[in-house]
Amino acid sequence: MLRLVFDSYRLYAQKFLTIAKYALPYLLLCCAAKYLETETSTSSFHVPLVSLFMVLIPLISAATDIKIYRYLLGYKTTNPLSSPKAYFMYLFSQMVIYLIGSAPLFLFTFVLNTLGYSNVGGLTLAIFINLFIGFMFMARFNIILPLIIQNKTPTLKEFLLYTNKPYIYWIGVGLFIYIPYVILHYVSVNLPYANILLCTIITYLFACFNVCFVNKDKQIQIPIPVEPIKEPIKETIKKTVKEPQKKTVVKTIKLPPKEKKISKQTTKKTTKKTTKTAKPKLKTLPA
Repeated sequence: MLRLVFDSYRLYAQKFLTIAKYALPYLLLCCAAKYLETETSTSSFHVPLVSLFMVLIPLISAATDIKIYRYLLGYKTTNPLSSPKAYFMYLFSQMVIYLIGSAPLFLFTFVLNTLGYSNVGGLTLAIFINLFIGFMFMARFNIILPLIIQNKTPTLKEFLLYTNKPYIYWIGVGLFIYIPYVILHYVSVNLPYANILLCTIITYLFACFNVCFVNKDKQIQIPIPVEPIKEPIKETIKKTVKEPQKKTVVKTIKLPPKEKKISKQTTKKTTKKTTKTAKPKLKTLPA
């Protein structure tokens, strides 16, 4: 695990300038949206424009992520819309993973605040607790994102086998890969534009780790469980047991007794005996 973390940081440092270049349009869009949020304008176009930015930001974010993933995976073309199916699957999967992974953070923050903790204290403790739940979940399930881009989307069972690592493994990944994002977010929270810049750039460290995890064997082979082959004899037995047996009425017909065949040898013997014995005696007639 530590080796993969080291390789992720090294890949991130080597490709940082290209990653920043690809992420620049998305960063400008986020800054423009932040400016519109903070500006109190009375124009009729202000609210629709803010709503448009709120719709565009997730779409452009997914497109930027796919572009960077394709670059890190070594694709010749980095066009994010080269596979529309992969694009929409990526967008949907990313939203679901984020919602599930961040839900415990909001839940624990609410519970701790109701128990009397301060906002800062409750949030800090909630982040620490979420490291063992939400961050672990995101660290493991974010591995599916580069697989989607490569059109190698596995089933849930196959994916769990592919990412079958000890629990402490994913806790370590959450600690070394995801905690820097949390630190930068809360350090720069009072500087909105710096917060957007730092938090957006550090999120591509997640992509570097996912690519290193997928490329560690160079060929992605998702283990598929082999199902036992059913014997055809058992199937036929099951079918015969399930189906109701039809009663068959057997009629007994008495056949006439067979006549004994007379052999040729016996017939010859009997004819010989009759010829020998059956010689007629001549009677003397009166003169």
